[in-house]
Amino acid sequence: MCAELLGSLAAGSNWIHTDEMTKRLALFFAASAATALFTQPASAQFSMPGIDLTPNGDSRRYTPEEKEKMQEIDKDYKATLKKVPDKKQPYDPWAGARQETPKR
Repeated sequence: MCAELLGSLAAGSNWIHTDEMTKRLALFFAASAATALFTQPASAQFSMPGIDLTPNGDSRRYTPEEKEKMQEIDKDYKATLKKVPDKKQPYDPWAGARQETPKR
C-alpha cells in the first residue's frame, strides 16, 4: 500500500486526490502514529550514554580527601542513628475502658 503510494509519486504520475488516496494516507498516518506510540516506552529500556543505572555503580574514582570526607559523613550518620531513642509502645487512650477478654 505504502509502496504503491510512494511508487506513484516517484514515477511522476499525475495522481488525483481521491477518496481512495485520502483513505490510504489516513491509514498510513494512523499506522505511523501507532508505531511511534508503541515504540516510545521500549526506547526507555535502552541505556543512555553517560548514565549508570546499576546499583552501587559508583564508577567515579575519588581522591583520598573525598574518601576521608565520605567516611566522616558515614561515621557522623551512624553516631546520629545511635542517639535516636527506641520506639515506645503505641499509646492506647481506651486501654482503661476496655475489659479484658476471657481466655479460652
